[in-house]
Amino acid sequence: MSKLNWKSIVGWGVAIAVIFGIVGYNAYQAKQKSSSNKNTVLVVLPMTGNISVWSDYFTRGIEYFKAKHPNSKIQVKILDTQSNNMTMISGLQQEFMWGKPYALVVPFSPYAVPAAAFAAKENVYTIGMACSNKILENETVQRVYVSSYDGIKPLADYLKKRHKTLAILHGNDEGSISDVDIMVKEYKTADNEIIARDTFEISNNDIHTMVHKLLKDNPEAIFTEGYGKDYWKIISELKSLNYPGVITSNMAFNDQEQIKNLGPHAEGVIFMGSPADVSNSNIPAVQEMSKFFNEKYGKPLHYLSVLIYEALAILDETARKGLPPSRDTFEKMKTFDGIVGTLQFLPNGDMKYPWIPITIKDGKIVPIESEGQ
Repeated sequence: MSKLNWKSIVGWGVAIAVIFGIVGYNAYQAKQKSSSNKNTVLVVLPMTGNISVWSDYFTRGIEYFKAKHPNSKIQVKILDTQSNNMTMISGLQQEFMWGKPYALVVPFSPYAVPAAAFAAKENVYTIGMACSNKILENETVQRVYVSSYDGIKPLADYLKKRHKTLAILHGNDEGSISDVDIMVKEYKTADNEIIARDTFEISNNDIHTMVHKLLKDNPEAIFTEGYGKDYWKIISELKSLNYPGVITSNMAFNDQEQIKNLGPHAEGVIFMGSPADVSNSNIPAVQEMSKFFNEKYGKPLHYLSVLIYEALAILDETARKGLPPSRDTFEKMKTFDGIVGTLQFLPNGDMKYPWIPITIKDGKIVPIESEGQ
């Protein structure tokens, strides 16, 4: 009887040890999962797919951040969307299984809204960059970018003072439509008229026919916005037809590789952009970043690289201070010293960001005011 009791006691002891071991291991695993991503900033990028060309600008900006902040409090991890929303959401689900990241960074519109919505459900804050106003409807978002209004109004003011008629051809996407709506509102007066407006898709457009239709009533100026190969075909078509008016665009035109490919067709196009894109900038931080890009990549600096650097630098600062990224945190910060100057946080999650009208002269990007226009 005594032996049987000891066997029972030992058996129960082993069972209890196993149970506690399992519980302890599960607790350890849970702790590992909850902590493994706590300092991670997850950057959502289309590294592959039909709009992956833009990702080079962002990855270069990330590399510059790492070079400038070797002891950063945040760890940057890239999630490849493969240019597909379903793939992105699946990837986010897998990442969040290992613990919530410190923040999500979504560089531009096609993936911003669904990514931010997913993060919001997990109480993770999102930093958006080249994203439309729609993303700001989510209260867990801060945009590090010029507001749509500030990004278009200076160009609208420039046009309405000089040109009585305007024709518009823009991409049928959320960001383009938002900007064009602002252009229409700010340009139209008793003396200024928009005489044509049409849209194009990302590909497979009859650009030749669309441009001829746009020019039918001889507009004094044209505003075009969008992305993809057909956007650039519009510029080439207008120049090939020797259109005598002024061609304008938003920051979409600011792609140095495409500008180089356009050659003389790029000359004189007026567009909105960052002070960082001006050739031979006199801003010290821009000069330093430009030097890094020239030496490491043999490429000129691009505003998208600057934007993601600034977004990461802002998150690094909040992490160093032990603060959660939130509208309350950023509203209390008020401002941040960015590459291009002072960035001002607004209560609605938007930002006052330096942005100016620029043009191409002799293959270089110069401010409009330097042209005396």
